[in-house]
Amino acid sequence: MTPQGFIKAALANGGTSRSETIRGAKKTIVTFTAPNKMKFEGVIGDQSLVERIETWYGSPVLGDTKFEADFSAYKDFGGVKFPTRIVQRNGPYPILDLTVTDVKPNAAVSIEVPANIRNAPAAAPATLQAERVSDGIWIVQGGAKSVAIEMKDHLVVVDAPETEARSLCVIEAVKRAIPGKPIRY
Repeated sequence: MTPQGFIKAALANGGTSRSETIRGAKKTIVTFTAPNKMKFEGVIGDQSLVERIETWYGSPVLGDTKFEADFSAYKDFGGVKFPTRIVQRNGPYPILDLTVTDVKPNAAVSIEVPANIRNAPAAAPATLQAERVSDGIWIVQGGAKSVAIEMKDHLVVVDAPETEARSLCVIEAVKRAIPGKPIRY
């Protein structure tokens, strides 16, 4: 979600472009899909500078949510044009409003990872349990609850997971709790 990162990613992922008039000005719209299947769209102005980047992601609470970054007031820093104003929004909410005062291209940087993070044990995947709520109804607890409905010869799982990994854990929990019936829906 930086201008330089966007251009590099568009080149690496077969980005396509089209011209569009936005608020009376001709712009170039560049679109590409990243390896993680996220679609990105960027607006490039008449000076060939990235003005805006948008992407969308699935939120377990909000549904499809737009993440956007606006770049303005570009300035030359030692031969590198960089925006001096960056504003990011998650949905309609501003989450970053940054004023850049200096840019040092290719500066040597040493960032040490704090010991408590470097030495932290890897998180173990949670083992979920399906709990019977009533005849034919099971619930899998968690940040997002999932429900299994037992039919005569199959199961229906209503799942609202945070991630694909969570969905797979829910499916395994339901299979353990109600063996012998396939999940059809």
